[in-house]
This record gives sequence, C-alpha cells and structure tokens, in this order.
Amino acid sequence: DDLNPFDLVAGRAPTAAGEVAIDRSLAVDGDLGLGSSAQVLTATGTHDVTVTGLLTYGSSDAAPLQRTVVLASGDAGRRMGRDDLDHVLARRAPDGYDPGSTLAGLAAAVPGSEVLTGEAFVAEQQEAVGAPLEIISVFLLAIALVAAAAGGTIIFATFALTMARRRRETALLRALGAHRRQVLGAVLVAAVVLGLVASAAGALLGIVAAGVIGPIVGLAGVTIPTPTARIGVGTVATGVVAGVLATVASAWVPARRAARLAPIAALRDAAAEPRMLPRGRLLGGAACLGAATVGGALAVAGSSAAPLALLLLLVPGLALVGPALVHGAVAVLRPAAAAVGAEGTIATQNLRANAVRSSSTMLALVLCTAMVGFFAVVARSLSASITDDLADGMLADVVVTSATPDYATIEPDLVDAVRAVPGVAAAALVGRADASVDGSGTLTTVAGVPVGFEQGFDLAVTAGSLDGLGDGGVAVVAGATDPTPAIGTEVRIRLEHGTLTGPVVAVLGRSLGGFDPPGYLVDRGVLRDGEPGLPDMFVYAVLDEDDAAAARASRASAGLGAASPGALFETRASYLARADAEVASIQDVVYALLGLTVLIALQGVATDTPLAVSERTRELGMLRAIGTTSSGVRRIVRVEAALLASVAAVVGVVVAVGAAAVLLDVAGGDRLGAVTVPWVGRVAVVVLATVGGALAATLPAWRAARRPVLELLSS
Repeated sequence: DDLNPFDLVAGRAPTAAGEVAIDRSLAVDGDLGLGSSAQVLTATGTHDVTVTGLLTYGSSDAAPLQRTVVLASGDAGRRMGRDDLDHVLARRAPDGYDPGSTLAGLAAAVPGSEVLTGEAFVAEQQEAVGAPLEIISVFLLAIALVAAAAGGTIIFATFALTMARRRRETALLRALGAHRRQVLGAVLVAAVVLGLVASAAGALLGIVAAGVIGPIVGLAGVTIPTPTARIGVGTVATGVVAGVLATVASAWVPARRAARLAPIAALRDAAAEPRMLPRGRLLGGAACLGAATVGGALAVAGSSAAPLALLLLLVPGLALVGPALVHGAVAVLRPAAAAVGAEGTIATQNLRANAVRSSSTMLALVLCTAMVGFFAVVARSLSASITDDLADGMLADVVVTSATPDYATIEPDLVDAVRAVPGVAAAALVGRADASVDGSGTLTTVAGVPVGFEQGFDLAVTAGSLDGLGDGGVAVVAGATDPTPAIGTEVRIRLEHGTLTGPVVAVLGRSLGGFDPPGYLVDRGVLRDGEPGLPDMFVYAVLDEDDAAAARASRASAGLGAASPGALFETRASYLARADAEVASIQDVVYALLGLTVLIALQGVATDTPLAVSERTRELGMLRAIGTTSSGVRRIVRVEAALLASVAAVVGVVVAVGAAAVLLDVAGGDRLGAVTVPWVGRVAVVVLATVGGALAATLPAWRAARRPVLELLSS
C-alpha cells in the first residue's frame, strides 16, 4: 500500500480471476460502476470481467494520458500472456545504507534489469508522457509567436498614429521646455500601463480558456484525463511580463520619434509622409529578403535545416520593404479600384500617400495569413503524401485495424477467422512495437510482418529481398535513418523487454503509411519472441477476384466485426479516406487557433482605420464640401481597408507557399513527394481577408461620414 500509486476510493481491490478495478475516469467515460460487467481485451483474447473497485491516481481521476485496469496479482500474468514482471518498486531503508551501494546491489541481484532511483523513474515517465504533446506544443508556440508579432505590429502602428495626431501637442510641450527624456518617458509610461492592463486581461482570458482546452485537444485524438486545469503562477507571470515588454518594445520607435520632434513643428498643421522612401530602408529590407531566400535555397540544396534560421529575416524584410509593396500594389490595383468610381481612385491615392502607415497595418495581416497558408500547405501536402503512399502500396481489399488508435485491440485468433471466410484469398497479421535502434535513444516504430505479407501491401523493395526476414533479417525503410544502412549491415533493435539483432536484408521505398510509419520491419515471429505478448495492430485481407466471392467476403467481414468489438473492418477505400481524415482533424484544430490570429490582425485594421481617418479629418471635410456624399466617404474608407487587406493576404500566401515548400523539401525529402498547394483555399483566404478588411472599416467609416462638414473642416 505504501508504494502503490493508486488509491482505492470505492469498492475493493480485485482478489480473484475475472475481477478488475478501474480508474475513475474510465468508469465515467464507460458508464461503469461497482458490479458492472465488462470485457478486457489482451494479447490472449477477450475476457469477461466484473468491476469491483474504483481508483484514483494521486489526486487525479487517471494516470497521465492513459487509463488503467488493475487485475488480481495471480490473474494478471495469465490474462496478459506473460510470466515476467514489468517493474519492481522498492523503498530504501531510511538509515545506515549508502544509496549508491544499494542501487549497485540491486543491479547485481537482478542481472539484465535497469535499476533507477525514484526521481529518475519519475523523470523518465514525465518525458514519455510529454512526448505525445510535443507536436501540439510546437504548434501552440508557433501560433503564439505569430500572434505576438502581429500584436506588436498593431501596437506599433497604433502608437505611431496616436503620436502623429498629438504632433502639435507634443511640439508645444517641447516649446514650453519639456525635455526629450520627459516626452519619451511619458509615452513609455503609457505603454507600460496599457501593457499591464491588456496582459492582465489576457491572462484572465487564458485561465478561462484553459478550462476548455481538453475538448479542443481531444479533436486531435489526444485525451487529457485530468479534468482540472493546472494554472501555474510562473506561467501567468511570464505571459504578463512578455505582454508588457512587447508593448514597450513596439512603442519605443514612435516614442523616440516624438521625443526628437522640434518645437517649431507646433506651427505646422500635420506631418506628411515623405514622397520618396529612404533608400537605406529599402536596401536593408531587400538584403533581409535576399538572405532569407538564400537560406531557403541552401537548405534545399544541402538538405540541411541549419540555413532555415535565415527565414526569420522575412519578418524584418517585409517590415522594411512594406511601403514599397504598397506602392507596387497600388500601381497594379489602380485600374480595378477606378472601376468603383472616384472613391476607388481616392482610396488608392491615400494608400500611396501614406504607404509607411499602411504597411505597418498590413504587416500584421501578412504574418497571420502567411501562418494560415503555411499550415494549410503543409497539412495538404502531408495528407496527399500519406494518401498517395497508401493508395500506391495497398493491395489488400479489406483492412482490419484496432478500434482505438493508440492501443492494439485485435484478438490474436481473429486472423484465423478472417482466413476462414469464403472469398478471402489471403490474410496477414501485422504487429508494431516501439524500439530504439543502434543505441540512438530515439524511439522509432518496428513492424512485425509474416511471410507472404507482400500480397497485401507493396513495400517497393529497392534493394535486397524480404525473404531473409524469416531468418532474423531486418528491412529498413529508405530515409528512416541518415544514411540508410547498406545490405548486410548489422542492426541492433532494443525493445521494451528484449533486443533483436540482425543484418539488413532489404531496403524499402515505402512504409506502411500513417503519421508514425514503421522505419524497420522484421518477421512477426521474431518480433513476438523479443516482445512476448505483443498484440497485433492490423490484419490485411486479399479477396478472390471473383465479384460474387468479394461480396460474400464483405458480408462475412461485417459479421466478424460485430463479433469482435476490438476490431474495425474497413474496405480499402474507407481505410484510405480515414487516413486522410486524420490529417484533416489536426488541420481543423490548427485552423481554429490560427483563426484567432487572423482576428487579431483584423482588429488591427479596425483599430488603425479610425486613427488614420481622424488624421485626415480636414481632407474628408473638404471632400464633403465639394459634393462628396456620406456614402461616398464611407466607400473611400472601406475600399482603402479592403485593398490593404487584399494586398496583405496575397503577400502572405506567397510567403506561405515558399516557406512550406522549403520546409517540406528539407524535412521530408523524397518521402513526401511534390508540394501540394490548396489553391482554392488560398483564393478563399484572399477573398475573406478583403471582405474582413472592409467589414473592419465599416464602423470607422460610418463615424467619419456622419460628422458635420464644418466640424471636419475646423478639426
């Protein structure tokens, strides 16, 4: 009891065969209680059991990222088909013994075992638990960085426009004796206050969102059994500090500009942007974009990820050449805008005259649409690669998979029942296990296939032959390791309970497909000898060519599926469709999160548009005075915002396609095939961004149009 990590919270522990205790999370999801009848599927088959107790794992309803079924000690080995133990827990005597000598004594007492301290064991388990979430963490970090960059550009543009509006006020302060340090300090204090308020509000929203993160992550197939969100003070503090620092950093340049303002500027009505863009700015931006392009080219040419770091220069490069992009876009879009009328022409002239301000607003939307497009291209290319690889290699007519994606749930005698179905020509079982190859320490997947497996799946053997698998040979998928080992190379595969050693007898051009395709294949019997009691993951069945026989086999397979709740029977077409749907499910989660960043960018348009309009109040008043209607003023503002959003979306799509092509080429090489760009979706993004920009400017346009003409002229 002292060493048991589980606590019995209801009922009693199992003491006889056919009794189990389950964790409380599993009981809730399975609608099970004390005395409930259930079935437990193991490598030895399906067993009827009765629930006698409910467990918790410490203060949680389940162990991290898993569910637990506890059997009686005398019953566990028989049900699992194994006689050996997985772990032995021991407590060291409190006094009088040296920890090092105790560990050495235990290692000597149990040869071939691994002896760990409790701290090391916990760290190992934490690393194993965190591994499935690493990809989600990468996505979240990337999205957070893009959102922060977009927010920073919005803050910069907002402060720049605000200081432009207060130009005369700031100049009067300087004329009255205010020092540059005082003006700079006043702006930065305002930035600190705004950063604190906004970051605190964001932290509160984050805490609320943490309560619903479980269902969101569940869409990607990851279950978080712990129902209570854990909010760390350090995490919240980091977010608040990062928000304040980002706000201050974004406000620094506008604050410096305001501090350098000469007192004579108080006599001027407004500050116009220079007609000619600074040559140094354009050259610096071009240098950054050129370096990013060279980095991508070097990464592709050398198949190396190191030069990809230069792609980060895309952000400062786009920021520096943004005004030039606005000028070029205005030249291209002027004819289309003129079709709207005089309002369209005025809108394009406004963009050109205020290219620096416009590019600051545009950059946030460029970053967000680029991130959306990047993930869309990557996800679509992965989906096409997985589906095409499976479609080319799949020869089986019926595929039997586990009903759950993470655990093997196929009964060991199911393949015999499939073979006995009239119309089935051949059937093969496939097992999978996690392993470490040649002491690399990196987990990979090893598949065990039987003799004649190539009838159900074409592995595209490029060297050697699969005939040597039965003699202890190993087949390696090209690209699973760099470099690919040559025929005859000795490979050492370490499993959880054993080690396999054999020569490479074949090099494969194709694996079994999926997100985690096996990099190594061995004979199924050899794999089961090294990993006793290993359940099987797939059954591939090939039907007779006779149509009537195929129909009978299909009906019989449906009957087998009803009798085997742990197996999922699928036709070749449905299996391929589900493989594509797995990519789509993760893609939907990413799109939902990226949608938040796009909303941030559109919020920037909605925030900066009224500031830009207020900067041109006298200009708008003059337009109204010479006959422009209120609807015409609204149209000018909306067209200007829509054009800016469309330019940002187009630039974002171009950046996304280029970056995704480079990354996929470097990361996937020949295994991923050609880059697939969902052009329909990218066009839809441009259209939605254009419409979103126009909608974001609707309220500022309405406010500007309803102000009296004399008020506008006297502003």
